[in-house]
Amino acid sequence: MIRAYGSKIVLLASMGLGTLATLLTPLATIYGGYIGFGALSFINGLSLGPLFPCFHDLMVNWVPPNDLGTMISIIFSGKLAVI
Repeated sequence: MIRAYGSKIVLLASMGLGTLATLLTPLATIYGGYIGFGALSFINGLSLGPLFPCFHDLMVNWVPPNDLGTMISIIFSGKLAVI
């Protein structure tokens, strides 16, 4: 998808869908119970999957080659604590 649409568009769509799913989670839980919560959690996880490839593509294109390893280490060191 990144090659077809570009990493900025994929990143925007992924973050937008993930944000929308997160914002609708309380309503889905109230009206849909655990099935609504599970469905939106699945959509949220599915929509946020392209983030790592998008970040890598953006870093390769924007960061100078000498600083690429350091920049990727800084960015993804915080992500591992969340996972």
